[in-house]
Amino acid sequence: MMTVREIVETLGLAADEDAVRKMAEYNAMVIAMSRKMNLTGIKDAEESLVKNIYDSLTVYEEKYFPKNGRMLDLGTGAGFPGIPLAILRPDMQVVLVDSILKKLVFIENAAAKLGIKNIKILHIRAEEGGRRRKTRETFDMVTARAV
Repeated sequence: MMTVREIVETLGLAADEDAVRKMAEYNAMVIAMSRKMNLTGIKDAEESLVKNIYDSLTVYEEKYFPKNGRMLDLGTGAGFPGIPLAILRPDMQVVLVDSILKKLVFIENAAAKLGIKNIKILHIRAEEGGRRRKTRETFDMVTARAV
């Protein structure tokens, strides 16, 4: 079984112990909530570490994530890749978009418990976001996974 520390080291990422702990705790919170509501199809913590945390961090390449930049995670679902990336880069503002409010409420509550302060949730459909002046062409980077 891989740990978050091993994932971070395998990918060569600079993450302190606090970031590693937050990612591990977030993963555990997602799995616990997934047993109560349909947050993710993955119900096993170990499988989630690989398919959610590891996968989320594989998109990280420093040159695409400018210092103090803004990132949009489109169709965030259970918060992947947005939450692990927000934890990795606390200087960045990460906006998590989904059309399913209950998932966003979970993310917001989990982030508050873990002290992740650089996220905002936005409950809209992607096409609506594309028409809004506040969300159109205002991000340095956009991520989307299985949308």
